[in-house]
Parts: sequence; structure tokens; C-alpha cells
Amino acid sequence: MKVLIVSAYFPPGNAIGAVRLGKLARHLTENGCDVRVISAVDETLAPTLPTEIDADRVIAAKWFDIHSLPRILLKLGANDGLETISESKGRLLGITYNLFRALFHWPNRHTVWFFPAVKAGRRLIAEWRPDVISASAWPITSLFVGASLSKEFSIPWIAELRNLWLDNHYHSMPVWRLLRHALYSL
Repeated sequence: MKVLIVSAYFPPGNAIGAVRLGKLARHLTENGCDVRVISAVDETLAPTLPTEIDADRVIAAKWFDIHSLPRILLKLGANDGLETISESKGRLLGITYNLFRALFHWPNRHTVWFFPAVKAGRRLIAEWRPDVISASAWPITSLFVGASLSKEFSIPWIAELRNLWLDNHYHSMPVWRLLRHALYSL
């Protein structure tokens, strides 16, 4: 069976979702599946995880991270959070940064990754057609990529949510944003 895994997080980028999906790819490969992966280049993650499958089977699509704009303007490090902004730059700037995230991270900061990921998927499917697409979120954009490729090429897909989309304790959002998510998911 040919399996295309779509996830913005995949080894060598060190994120917990990447650990899990790297192991899944290895397990599928060891059990006779032909696995390919579309992931994202993420410079905020240390490239310290073993890839688990042949690196030539992984396409890491480059994208522009909209989250980098306020980080550049505020001269922050890649892993500085809202608390760093509030402490070092002032509370008002921290609130402004949080508003930026609420407005432009729709559905998450990987929004712009959708376009290069779909493009990479189209190129891959032109030469190697999977039997199934497995898209894993977070980020939710991974699901949009999987759904888009599935629809365009009539390939069945599996959507996996590793964490909640709404009420996710990792991502605090203002009430209006939660309502926007809730209405979108109806």
C-alpha cells in the first residue's frame, strides 16, 4: 500500500507531533507500505530528530511563516513566547502581539504553508500516486492540505487530530476567535 503522510511537523524538526509521525512512518515502512511525506520547513524547530525513513521520501516544503513578522519587528528569538514579549517589551505590546496572532493565525500560523504543500503534493502525485492520504494535525492546515489533495485526485484520506481544535489548552484565544472557530466547524 502507498501512503502519503501530510504533516507540517516531521523529523528532523524536533516537535512532539514529529516524533509520533516519524515513528508511524517507520512502522508503516517496516510493515511493507511505501510511504512518502509532505512536511514544512520550520526554522523554529531544532533539526535533532532521526528521520526514521529514507530522507529522500520526505518533501519539506518551504513557506513564509507569518509569525516571523512580529518576531522580526520586536527582535525576538524563534522560541520566545507571549510572556517574553510582555516582560521585555511591555504589556501593551504583548496584548497587540496576541491580537495579531488571533487575527492572522487562521486557522493557525501554518496557513501560508498550504500553498507550497499542495504544490509539492501535486508534483509528487504526478509521479507516485498514493492509495491513501493520512493528514495529521496540529497544525490544522495539514488537514486542509490532505483534504485538498484528496478532492483533486480522488484519493481517500484520513484526518487525525492529535489535539483539540477548539478548547485546546496549548492555544489560548479570545472569546470572539473561539466563536469564529465554532461557527466555522458547523
